[in-house]
Amino acid sequence: MSSTSPTPGVAYWKQITGLPTMDNRHWEGIWGTDANNILAVGRQGVVSHFTGAGWEARSSGTDRDILSVWGTADSAYLVGDLADSIDQEWALHHAWGTDVFYERVTPGPKLFNALIDVSGTSGNNIFAVGTNGYIAHYNGSAWSSMTQGGTVELKSVWVASDSSAYVVGTYGTVLHYDGTDWSVMSSHTQATLREVWGFSDNSVYAAGNSGTVLHYDGTSWSQMDTPVEMALYGIWGTSDNNLYAIGYGGTLIHYDGTAWTEDTSGTGFILRNIWGTSENNIYIVGDYNLHYDGTEWAPFTVHNDTINFLDIWARSGAEILAVGSNGMILRSGNSGIGWDSLTSNSNENLNGVWGNPNGSVRFAVGDLGTILYLDNPEGTGWADQTLSIDADLNAVWGVSDSAVWAVGADGVIAEYDGLSWDTMAAPVAVDLSDIWGLTDSSLFAVGNGGTILRHTTSWTEMTSPTGEHLNSVWGFSENFAFAVGNGGTVLRYNGTDWSAMASGSGIDLTAVWGASENDVFAVGSEGEILHFDGTSWSLIETSVGVDLYCLYGITGTSVFAGGAFNHLLNYSQ
Repeated sequence: MSSTSPTPGVAYWKQITGLPTMDNRHWEGIWGTDANNILAVGRQGVVSHFTGAGWEARSSGTDRDILSVWGTADSAYLVGDLADSIDQEWALHHAWGTDVFYERVTPGPKLFNALIDVSGTSGNNIFAVGTNGYIAHYNGSAWSSMTQGGTVELKSVWVASDSSAYVVGTYGTVLHYDGTDWSVMSSHTQATLREVWGFSDNSVYAAGNSGTVLHYDGTSWSQMDTPVEMALYGIWGTSDNNLYAIGYGGTLIHYDGTAWTEDTSGTGFILRNIWGTSENNIYIVGDYNLHYDGTEWAPFTVHNDTINFLDIWARSGAEILAVGSNGMILRSGNSGIGWDSLTSNSNENLNGVWGNPNGSVRFAVGDLGTILYLDNPEGTGWADQTLSIDADLNAVWGVSDSAVWAVGADGVIAEYDGLSWDTMAAPVAVDLSDIWGLTDSSLFAVGNGGTILRHTTSWTEMTSPTGEHLNSVWGFSENFAFAVGNGGTVLRYNGTDWSAMASGSGIDLTAVWGASENDVFAVGSEGEILHFDGTSWSLIETSVGVDLYCLYGITGTSVFAGGAFNHLLNYSQ
């Protein structure tokens, strides 16, 4: 299989950011006492606690953004943003093992500052920093404000000892506390510094905008060469020979004691904070969360904080629908540039979506027989037409407002005649994954064990050249169709028989769509995207490493793919 990369001036795959599915799911900080006691905090007061058995949501008692967390073996401290101008600086305190998870404390007088970071060495020596040059200190019994003479925004604090603390901020600001007074240090940069962290007073690191990484050797700060220009939001490591820095656009770089090199995060989302317990147990949180086990970085979910895109359908650039886990429905009316969240009134996974491009009906189907109906392309009120069955519905397709089909588990097929749904049994009782067709006398359905069904006047089973699970089917005419499945399976229909094609891939392929017989895409697990040019399949390189589940397009240069962990991709110029 050949491999091709994006070429300037032509269409290429890129990640869509700023989706409504990211609301309330921006994680800002992570910290723990050990591998089995970790807190993650984020926007609108979200807190999750890892106990070793899994992540569990906790109520913080606030809906304001929590931007940082730090603690001791006895307690954890959380700081964050302001809700309005009448509020004051605040922190949240939690004593491990208590039933009431948080007790509010206030660092100082009402100065209208947001606290951005917190760090310390013990329960008697904690610092919090924030806007307008604000610094607060906790001595074990009370918070007090400190004076350092500046008003720049302070982004991060790291505390080395009772008599040494470092703070960084905008305009290259670096401050040092000697146990009595704060003083300004020369950073030799004007870049905003977003994180400071270290091992001792002789080895402190700061990271910030434009790929900036600084190192302090106990005498002076010096700039390190990095291979990136993106803003860096966090830095952490286990030694001076094993450091990681993370940031904008999924940036992930590693330092081995000699040089910084780029690592692959598998995402284009912002990575905001990094922390770990060892070189084999490192966490990254942000708009996308990663865990490193010493071998590879893999995404992880914090109490169901992410959305999986499971299907996409488009009439044109003026109407694109995407559905997914937990009843998610998004709609774009501007070729995928902006997306709105629609209320589905369902918490079930929605596995399929289809609309009549020449009519008014739109359907979404999902788990436990869920069927949602919209009778107006510009409407927002989805009606519930859920079937009284236990089977999950995996796909929906139609040819008119009064001829729609849905397929699902155990061979379930449901047909809509414009008034109501009726269910029928397939010729074989296997899970059906997808359905496609041009007319009611030429429909195809595919599923488990290589099953291929065709509907003319009734459903019949076709001869299949594979025993692999088939996940998707798509075509251009009654005589030209594709089906893709597990193990890199690709089948092509010539109007008479299905035959296997060489895809060059061993990855499970989950969806197929094309603009023409010579311009076909297939997507699959681990972010794999294939393209067929009429002669052979080739791999398209992307930086996304998550599983992709769905695919649909408007033209050959306007294609959308969706997958796990909030990932929605667009292929365009």
